[in-house]
Amino acid sequence: MRFSRSCTTRPRRIDDSDNSYEFVTNEEFTKMSLANAFVEQAEVHGNFYGTPRKNLVEPGVVILDIDVQGCHRLHQCLELKEKIVSIFLKCSPPDMRHAFNKRLDMAEEDKNRRSENAAWEIQVAEKTPGLYTKVIESRHGEIDRLFKDVVQVFPEK
Repeated sequence: MRFSRSCTTRPRRIDDSDNSYEFVTNEEFTKMSLANAFVEQAEVHGNFYGTPRKNLVEPGVVILDIDVQGCHRLHQCLELKEKIVSIFLKCSPPDMRHAFNKRLDMAEEDKNRRSENAAWEIQVAEKTPGLYTKVIESRHGEIDRLFKDVVQVFPEK
């Protein structure tokens, strides 16, 4: 099991680790897109994000941290269609705001835009049959329960 690192054009934040994202310029992202380097890509919060195809070549379980647009595009990808297990972690608005407020370098305008986008994503996740295998409520401070809920989605091997 491994985590796929997405490409993004957004600026690096203070709390981003070197493994958070592959940070690229708009020009680099466009070149990659034209070369069909992404299995899915979307504009989110005013920046571009994409999952490089090269990250899905090796066999095994790959965890993608993507939004509803990306999940929808993955379901349209014929080579992956039968292999997708998608989980939407639904975060309450107060918990989301708490997380945003911890980001000292995030402007209030960005916090508001992300909150609005998150409300839209929750609606899409809950009202689009088949988009997600499971929608799980993510509550602040309940990481053990969340982990158990996520593990239960995967069939035993």
